[in-house]
Amino acid sequence: MIDERFGDAEQALLNALLPKVEQLVGDHYRLTSFGPIHRCYEVVTLEAADHTGRCETALAKLCRFDRLERAIGPERVSHFYRVYLQDDNLLARAREPGASLRALLLYVLTHELVHIVRFESFQVPFGAAQALRGKEERAVHALTLELIGALREQEVDRLAKVLARQTVDIVE
Repeated sequence: MIDERFGDAEQALLNALLPKVEQLVGDHYRLTSFGPIHRCYEVVTLEAADHTGRCETALAKLCRFDRLERAIGPERVSHFYRVYLQDDNLLARAREPGASLRALLLYVLTHELVHIVRFESFQVPFGAAQALRGKEERAVHALTLELIGALREQEVDRLAKVLARQTVDIVE
């Protein structure tokens, strides 16, 4: 089976939504610098993903990488996150009743950026045990629904109602 991938229109939508999501999450956490210059993450679609980024069942997969930084003084390790969007799963889900690709992308991007902020602010460890991971997913799912619900957009509200009744295995 050939994986369905984002085209130009979907990529343009993604590029338009990302600054909105950064502002939404940044404002919630009162971050002063959560823009393109200060990013510790990137979003990758299937077109640019390698086997590491593939997940057959989720809408997105979050991976963390260590990078060595040379600053004034001793070297230190910082983290870089990559959000692998699962284009085919997102497009299939967007065709379901009550869903739209725009609303799904708002949810998924918000969800993953909330994770990144929580990991980087030591609210929860990235490599947490399975029991803690389930608790973290439920907490991030609830917060994501709250944040996107504040947008008061009809298509987002419809999706939020559907997602509120579901388990949180739509992202990994």
